[in-house]
Amino acid sequence: MSEVISKPYSTYISSWSKYVLNEQQLEMFFSNQPIFAPTNQKSTLKKENKKNLLGQVFTPPVLAKFMVSLFKGDLKANNKILDPCIGPNSFLKNLDDVNESINLTGVELDQTLIDETIKLFYAKTNRNLILDSFFNLHLTEKFDFITDLTQ
Repeated sequence: MSEVISKPYSTYISSWSKYVLNEQQLEMFFSNQPIFAPTNQKSTLKKENKKNLLGQVFTPPVLAKFMVSLFKGDLKANNKILDPCIGPNSFLKNLDDVNESINLTGVELDQTLIDETIKLFYAKTNRNLILDSFFNLHLTEKFDFITDLTQ
């Protein structure tokens, strides 16, 4: 275990190079996100907006693309993928080019986020858009992959 801890961070990042982002890009990304900002900068962020009232946290597109790339190569025909809170559809839009037999299901409670681009995306074969709370899905519904980014 001490060997793993003693290895420099760049050793692990270099193995991710095929996934688009490198160490410098990751550092730049995280240093510019409000959630990682110093405490004195966080107080200037608006707290009483709709996103906060609904508990919405939108994954930046570059991070969603990276996360999807981690499992995209493992997808098989007829897999079922769920995004329980699509927001601006950051995750599943990165799967637009997958085999049509793969079922993509997106759930979103906030209907104001559903624009024409998202409607067109889910109008394609084997795609389902559910305008409801994720917690109202049937427990019998099973998925092979579920996108999730928890804090």
